[in-house]
Amino acid sequence: MHGIGLVDDHPIVREGLAWLIERESDLKVVGQAGSAEEARALVTQHEDMKCLLLDLTLQRTEAFPLLQELKLLRPTLPIVVLSMHDELLFAPRAVRAGASGYVMKEAATHALIAAIRVVLAGGLWVSPRVREQLSQPEHTLPPDTLRELPLHALTAREREVFSLLGRGLGTKAIAAELGISAKTIETYRAHIKEKLGIDSLSELIVRAARWVG
Repeated sequence: MHGIGLVDDHPIVREGLAWLIERESDLKVVGQAGSAEEARALVTQHEDMKCLLLDLTLQRTEAFPLLQELKLLRPTLPIVVLSMHDELLFAPRAVRAGASGYVMKEAATHALIAAIRVVLAGGLWVSPRVREQLSQPEHTLPPDTLRELPLHALTAREREVFSLLGRGLGTKAIAAELGISAKTIETYRAHIKEKLGIDSLSELIVRAARWVG
């Protein structure tokens, strides 16, 4: 029996994941966490946990530093990142931070079970297009993504929001981090897009992540 840990700040999501996992005869959820603090306790207290599923966007938490910290606490524990963010942008960063797998939340349920089994066997689970990207030099980017952004036009607060977007935080997490409302964050996002000449939220996140590096 393989013990699985779940980290997601939405209880209903954890319940759904637990139900899905425990349909498998050889998989069992041995612990759950809804915050970064609980995640740290989870990986140190459950020696029977053989794989961890980690939501990339926890409130008040920077995703990649947490992933790196969890790997330091349990270097041999395979971690599968669950995310709604663009895999071509965030999956390579997750792998570099120590993840053994990256699964989009919109993926079919069988993909998650397959990912768990692959990482339990010591493998890496990413989509074919991410695997292709990982095989290329990191500096190979489309020319239009390399143009200099006029960040000097942003206020100090707008740069903070831009940086946190690039670190993988969502609107609610940024609002909690900065102590302001989610609606205010949406306003900052709109101003940033206008000043940087960016049309969509997805492009904004891509630009921010590449700027953060």
